[in-house]
Amino acid sequence: LTARSAPDCIVENYLFADVGVFIAPGGTGKTTLILHESICIALGLPLYGLEVKKPVPVMILTAEDSREMLVARLRAISAAMGLTDDQRRKVCEHVLISDVSGAGFKLTVVDHDVVRPAPGIEEIIAGCKAIKPVLIVVDPAVSFGVGESRVNDAEQGLIEAARRLRRALNCCVRYVHHTGKQ
Repeated sequence: LTARSAPDCIVENYLFADVGVFIAPGGTGKTTLILHESICIALGLPLYGLEVKKPVPVMILTAEDSREMLVARLRAISAAMGLTDDQRRKVCEHVLISDVSGAGFKLTVVDHDVVRPAPGIEEIIAGCKAIKPVLIVVDPAVSFGVGESRVNDAEQGLIEAARRLRRALNCCVRYVHHTGKQ
């Protein structure tokens, strides 16, 4: 009687506590769009005219852009949106950025020739329990997997890792993925 047919809604008709992928060619503004969405979610502002149902923290795991660059871009987007000082403070508190570039941090590992979620997943879960993010953005997906030598297994491993995060934290886990520019 208590079974639900859909996960929690974060943004009306757009974002749910589930696994998702945001895919576009490099240089088309994926990160800028993700940062804008993160600001709206953190502040509970309408996103594309849709109601934000769960306005709480967003966690961005980046292995591409430095934390400093993303903070500077958040600042520029906040200014362009005309946010108040109080709203900018809330953005700083609720859009959390973890830069793991160059650290070799992976969400998956190869264990006995099988791609599995890495032990680092448990570290993320433990660190996020108190934060309770509604959205975890992983950018770019390719940097968090085991490589392209076994594409299907590597992609499935990332999905399994995201499902573990989703189950433990009841949040959306969204991978940012690059396609070719052709």
